[in-house]
Amino acid sequence: MKTLQKALDLLEFVSTRDGEAVTPKTAAEKLGINPSSCVRLMQTLTDRGYLVQISRRAGYAGGPALTAYGCRATSSNTLAAAAAEPLRELSTELGGRMINLSVAHRNRRYLIFQCGHTPGAKVGDFIGHSWDLEENATELLLLAAAPETERLRILQQAEIPRRYRSRAEFRQELDRLHRQRHVIFYGERQGMWIVGGLMEPPGFPAATLGFGMESRAEAEKSLPAVHRCMDAILRRLAPPVPFNC
Repeated sequence: MKTLQKALDLLEFVSTRDGEAVTPKTAAEKLGINPSSCVRLMQTLTDRGYLVQISRRAGYAGGPALTAYGCRATSSNTLAAAAAEPLRELSTELGGRMINLSVAHRNRRYLIFQCGHTPGAKVGDFIGHSWDLEENATELLLLAAAPETERLRILQQAEIPRRYRSRAEFRQELDRLHRQRHVIFYGERQGMWIVGGLMEPPGFPAATLGFGMESRAEAEKSLPAVHRCMDAILRRLAPPVPFNC
């Protein structure tokens, strides 16, 4: 089991390097793996096509099997497939804005679908990437939708965003966001007003859509379209109503 965990840690580490090769020494130091074990694991993953060796000096990068299985998993993902058309329609309505669809697992947010465009970025560049559930719009909503025990565990481990005076105040804000199903706030890192919307389709993980706007007025104006989009996605995911004769 420990060997499997180390192999998965290696794959996650390599896959978040944006195509940059990584040496066994770097991976071993970053992940706390024995260097010899790291070399053997990377060689095994290379034999199976999950990694490719760029050169002895440069190290390893993601291989064709990693890409192929990732694409197949994404294309067969029912949630992403159901959301694709409504999200593209929303993007068009917002002038081609890039929109992200994310889900949470434990204390991480995973990007599972993208559409639209953003200057300097390509659609799909970050699909499969993950981030800590901290204080971004979509991450706050996913944290708000987390089961109570999971939310408490994350809140006990994480630092609360600076704009909240206490954990109690932060919990109250999460409860409010959960009821509201959307959030707008200024993202200093992005330099934009971030809009997030929350969906909780029965039988699926909670999901969020998120995008940026240049002004708060534009962000607020987009909310009716955001809720229409989410309602359309939820209808596509709703179980069929049985027909009674």
